[in-house]
Amino acid sequence: MENSKLFQVCEQGYNCSQVDEYIAAIKSEYKKLYEYSKKLDTTVKEMREKTAAVVEENEKLTQQTAEREKKLLELETALSKAKGTAEKESAPASEDRSAEYEALLKSVSTMQILSEEVVRENKELRAKLEAIKAGL
Repeated sequence: MENSKLFQVCEQGYNCSQVDEYIAAIKSEYKKLYEYSKKLDTTVKEMREKTAAVVEENEKLTQQTAEREKKLLELETALSKAKGTAEKESAPASEDRSAEYEALLKSVSTMQILSEEVVRENKELRAKLEAIKAGL
């Protein structure tokens, strides 16, 4: 905008009160923008901290899942070997071991359920992480 159209011209230049009002308005708008920028920076910092916490928790859950899957595999292998051994033994011996097999089956079942739960929680945390990242 041209200065000649923005302020009235007096004998010795532009109207001082109009110029002062204009400068005050510019300062007010600058202050609003500065405060908004500070607030935005604070929000970004908080979101980064939350994201870091979620990433750390996700890594822990991933590690727990891997450990549980390893234990589950070990139990399944032990169960498979036990079944093979039981088939070779006589019928009375297999009755003695049926309680042991039942316990192994329950352990495998429990580990599988826990593993599935960790995987589900991991997916939920990943979705939350993506939402937080999208909010930045």
